[in-house]
Amino acid sequence: NMATGEAAAMLSRRVEEFARKSATAVRLEDLYRWGQGDLSTRLKMARFLHHEVAIRNAQLCKELQLLPFGLAATSGVSAVIDDFSSYVATLAGSPEPRTLEDDSAFTLLLQSIHEDQMDVVRRLGEGVWEVRTALGETGYEAIRSEVDRIL
Repeated sequence: NMATGEAAAMLSRRVEEFARKSATAVRLEDLYRWGQGDLSTRLKMARFLHHEVAIRNAQLCKELQLLPFGLAATSGVSAVIDDFSSYVATLAGSPEPRTLEDDSAFTLLLQSIHEDQMDVVRRLGEGVWEVRTALGETGYEAIRSEVDRIL
């Protein structure tokens, strides 16, 4: 397992750059409406999401690195950070959607990211199990409510 400082050092410059940007607050109903719009509206939304999803995934990487009680250094949490970092790299390396074909390809990319993220809960649970095992039952019980609140 890597120390938290090593995990922080391993984030790419690209992830660090996206993590420093501000995420844009958007209502779910607006996203839905834009997704149902004409091609021009869909393409604007796709370009917005292309950038926004990378920012939010990068920020999640940074937040996960700050988890207390050794959680950030577990292999479970490290795997989630690696996955989110790869999503940032994939999005940053893909072209912004400008055509109907681009929009279709981008939609498939978002679907693959979404499907891949289904494993996040299990991996975070593995991280909790690693900490629980390291601390022992009594030690873990002392922090359990805090871990439950955080995750």
